[in-house]
Amino acid sequence: MSKIYDVTRTIQNTLAVWPGDANFSYQQVLDIQKGASVNLTTLTMSAHTGTHADAPYHYEDDGPHPAELSLEKYIGSAHLVTITRRNGGIVPADFDGHDLTGLQRLLIHTWVSDLPDDQWPADFPYPTPELIDWLGAQRVVLLGVDMPS
Repeated sequence: MSKIYDVTRTIQNTLAVWPGDANFSYQQVLDIQKGASVNLTTLTMSAHTGTHADAPYHYEDDGPHPAELSLEKYIGSAHLVTITRRNGGIVPADFDGHDLTGLQRLLIHTWVSDLPDDQWPADFPYPTPELIDWLGAQRVVLLGVDMPS
């Protein structure tokens, strides 16, 4: 049986979000200890809070929405590459020396994962269009990056 690695960030009230986006909020609205018949909570958050998958619609007006995507692409073996460079876009040259032959899923670990959850980095590595085109040509179906949002 394969090992499953949890790469998610913990959702909490102090989690940094994209500048201008809605902050995460968790509130208890009914409480048994205060006489309510049930405990009831509300969650408020953007779809881009914490660890999440962006559907193509996020960056293409005519791209599929999240509900239109198959979960098949999210299940399976992945290759992890650590990029230590601090700033700028992630480009194909960042993978020199890595054998990505037959790769379907790629996870990229950067220094962003080492930041406290409440800290938003001023500049962070991001996938460039050149990288996306390069991975698409290699038939990579999933790219995971530890970006702050």
